[in-house]
Amino acid sequence: MTTSQKVESVKKVLKDNSRFYVFETKENKWIYDSVKFQLYSISNSLFNELNNAQHDLSSMDFSELLEFQIFLKEIQEDAKEDTNYKLESNMCVAMISLGNNCNLNCSYCYRKKTENQTVNIEHVRNAIKFILTGYKKNPSNFIFTFSMNSESSRDLPLLKQILDDYKNYEPYYYTLNEIPDNTALFSKKINEVLLKNRIINAPVQENITKEQIVSLLNKVISIPVLPYILGFTRAMYEEKDRPEFDKYRILADYRKIRLNRWTLDILFDPFIKRKSVPFVSFSVMTNGTCASKEYMDFLKSVDINFICVSIDGPEEVHNHSRFYKDNTGSYKDIVNNLKIFKENGFTFRASTVLTAFYPKPLEVAQHLKSLGFVNVSMLPVRSNQKDSFTKENINALLTGYDELFEQLKKRFAGWKF
Repeated sequence: MTTSQKVESVKKVLKDNSRFYVFETKENKWIYDSVKFQLYSISNSLFNELNNAQHDLSSMDFSELLEFQIFLKEIQEDAKEDTNYKLESNMCVAMISLGNNCNLNCSYCYRKKTENQTVNIEHVRNAIKFILTGYKKNPSNFIFTFSMNSESSRDLPLLKQILDDYKNYEPYYYTLNEIPDNTALFSKKINEVLLKNRIINAPVQENITKEQIVSLLNKVISIPVLPYILGFTRAMYEEKDRPEFDKYRILADYRKIRLNRWTLDILFDPFIKRKSVPFVSFSVMTNGTCASKEYMDFLKSVDINFICVSIDGPEEVHNHSRFYKDNTGSYKDIVNNLKIFKENGFTFRASTVLTAFYPKPLEVAQHLKSLGFVNVSMLPVRSNQKDSFTKENINALLTGYDELFEQLKKRFAGWKF
């Protein structure tokens, strides 16, 4: 394949695939890969070719041509099986609404302000069971997000119930097909481990059945402080599992079951092999008006690393749309609670609604950064609201996006790769 043919091949990939974006800054030319979140610096020659400008590739010097061909190979390999913008991680992300229970009365909220509704726990159980067992085959991991349409701190009783149930969904409990046929040999190992540590009061017999072993091990796996009883230390786990041990005392039951299983698997090796189970993580949305100890303890027990907070920008802007039912603004409460979130070890990301009242995404982003937000997601307000965008005022928002993008380009231009 000639160089020109390679260029045409890559141009087709870029044209057919929305994962790549070609752009330029004042001093550099770039291709951005939105799947890998990578920026590739490209030559003027390649940039011109990809933008259908007339250019003679023969004018490229040898070193530039070699670098260019290496880049073409990498980009073609990356895109070979990904021409329809699909994430190859096979991650399963599920958002489950728990109702519309909220303490705010935001001007653009979809819900009927006079009704607070909560989903039946059985509906949630059915949804989780379907997602885990029937929705997607062999996912790499699951992410469950709750309370997208309600305030998660007010959903706390339901959230606690969901997590208490969850240990029954994640298949870390022992099953018959995991037990070796030679139960006599296994019984000796059980006595050696469990009797020695006084987890059982009497030795198991050599003629113990598989069913009895499963029943026994699943009782042991439910002991809340099992690693400590067995004298385990951090170094006894694989490196990737050590963070679980570090946080063990504050984790929810399902996370303790997970580490208990790994603990027993280490002790009973080679009789039982470690079980490979897709990792499940949970996240929640919050309006940031609650930072009670009960809420903080719950979030830490689920091992949530960041909190997604609904906030619209500076105080006047935020309070214009996000206020309590008595019309009092919520901004000051959120800012005060951000300090508590931080003290409890959380980082926070912003979920922001842009309105015609303040169509300035750059200023919003800069303000939220000053409050400590590490990430900002912005969406325009829904149509037919008091401050929605129309044909008459949409240009203000588009100008605001241009200003934000120019700042991002300047940041990219300063990066070294």
